[in-house]
Amino acid sequence: MPIRRPRLRNIPLAILALLPLLSSPALGEEPAQVSLLCEVASLTPGKPVTLGLRFKLKKGWHIYWRNPGDSGQAPSVKWDLPKGFRAGEILWPVPKKLPASGMLDYGYEGEVLLPVPLEVPKQAKPGQEVLLSAKVKWLVCHEVCLPGEATLKLQLPIKDRRMGPAMKTKGVFQKARDSLPLPLPEDRRLTAIRGPKDLKLSLEGAPAPKTATFFPAQPGLVENAAAQDLKALENGFELTLKRSEGSPQDVQTLEGVLVLKDEKGPSRAYGISTKLYSLR
Repeated sequence: MPIRRPRLRNIPLAILALLPLLSSPALGEEPAQVSLLCEVASLTPGKPVTLGLRFKLKKGWHIYWRNPGDSGQAPSVKWDLPKGFRAGEILWPVPKKLPASGMLDYGYEGEVLLPVPLEVPKQAKPGQEVLLSAKVKWLVCHEVCLPGEATLKLQLPIKDRRMGPAMKTKGVFQKARDSLPLPLPEDRRLTAIRGPKDLKLSLEGAPAPKTATFFPAQPGLVENAAAQDLKALENGFELTLKRSEGSPQDVQTLEGVLVLKDEKGPSRAYGISTKLYSLR
């Protein structure tokens, strides 16, 4: 039987990773189609490129962000690459809130590309082809959750001159880049303070937005489903987050994504990493 979603809170991630891929005749086609893409059609010695894990999800299904929230498990990848090639960490697009049964998860619906930087060694020889292999694990959910696993392979030629973006994937990678959080502007001052029952995130240097949402990168730090209270300040704003029961005390740095939205215009998302001060 597929895993009932609420039970995931009590299943260790290590056990989830060992579960076989489950299927149900009632689901029809697989809820997640996963593929490995490269932004360019060929590799050049010494020139980094971007790979991508593309998930195409059946309507109503979702996968998870780096911090899945109250339940779930983020996709993971283990690379098998030729000598000298090195893959970086997944670059996570801004997630969505996924409320269900009194809980709140963070993840993606529809189609999403998870970019991964790849270093190509200078010693790579033009005229040869290389095989890139990725063992990917994920959890896809919609009322029930199905663990998935696949070994994806991509063979690419090495050429002595840089090639432009592959036409078939150009738009896919550009959309993914547009979905990544931006660095916080240098003229903004960010402060994070941990109190007995809450975390206060203050930003100075710009008018208060209409709405502000913080996605914490660290699991278990705040109550994901609790309201985030926005308060305008003279030259900025303060966002109050409710700490979760048993919230860890040893976290020294607050990391995550801060999404701001004004009355008009698109939302703006910033990657946050700042010292977390504690009230004594």
